Amino acid sequence: MNKAYSEKEYVELINSALYGFVELTGGEEDEVSEAMLYSLKKQLSVPDIHLLVACADAQTLKLVFSYFESMGYQLDSASDSGEVHSRLKDSSYDALILDAQLSEQNGIPLYTCLRLEHFSKPIILLVPDAGMENLPRYLNSGADDIV
Repeated sequence: MNKAYSEKEYVELINSALYGFVELTGGEEDEVSEAMLYSLKKQLSVPDIHLLVACADAQTLKLVFSYFESMGYQLDSASDSGEVHSRLKDSSYDALILDAQLSEQNGIPLYTCLRLEHFSKPIILLVPDAGMENLPRYLNSGADDIV
């Protein structure tokens, strides 16, 4: 990487981009304008950040990928917890963007298991209930932030 980012800076950069994604798309890929993406890419140029995006829903994964790729992020994907573990063994990531609903076979959330396994990089969760009242539950279970 060109610049050494702190964990807090990673979380802030990625969250900024994720919130921009949510605001721009409203969840709809066809609402993203190229001009807006270009503008965001110029403002937040971080091409050396390597992310693992894990989501069971193919449409959500496609939307997140199209948004982050357009901004120059290096991305890999996973669709289940086994694939996440495999990717983490094979590659190094600066942060993870995980579907909060991904879990291990025993039902424990994947992000909690990763923390129990001493995974120390930032974990940003894609959650269905991103209200502030739910934030402590996710943070106390191993997430760094939610979207």
